[in-house]
Amino acid sequence: GKSLKYLALSWCNLGIEDPLQLLASHLPDLTYLSLNRVSSAGILVLSAGCFPKLKTLVLKRMPNVKQLEIKKGAIPAIDGIYIVSLSKLNMVPHGIESLETLKKLWMLDLHKDFKAQWNLNQMHNKMKDVPELRV
Repeated sequence: GKSLKYLALSWCNLGIEDPLQLLASHLPDLTYLSLNRVSSAGILVLSAGCFPKLKTLVLKRMPNVKQLEIKKGAIPAIDGIYIVSLSKLNMVPHGIESLETLKKLWMLDLHKDFKAQWNLNQMHNKMKDVPELRV
């Protein structure tokens, strides 16, 4: 399991667990992680040093997620983040602007207040080095 590189989970109910925290310590070699229709904790945290080889993160249709935190030193090799249809996510993910390797960021079909928060925090300026930005 530790050498697993690609993982896509769909239609899972993890109760109040944070799938990112659950998987990070067990799967250090992951390069692709997709969570689709996963019921989980309301706050997801990417801790420092987690997923050191992850290139692509997809979070899609996760009905409970209100907040995403990216700690300094988390996902250091990330290339693309796709956050789609998280209807309760109304805040800009904390720490997202510190991801220096990010080339693609999609944040689509989120909570109705998300875009206002994005603009209020002047995120387009903070993320200007990301070549493909869709919000």
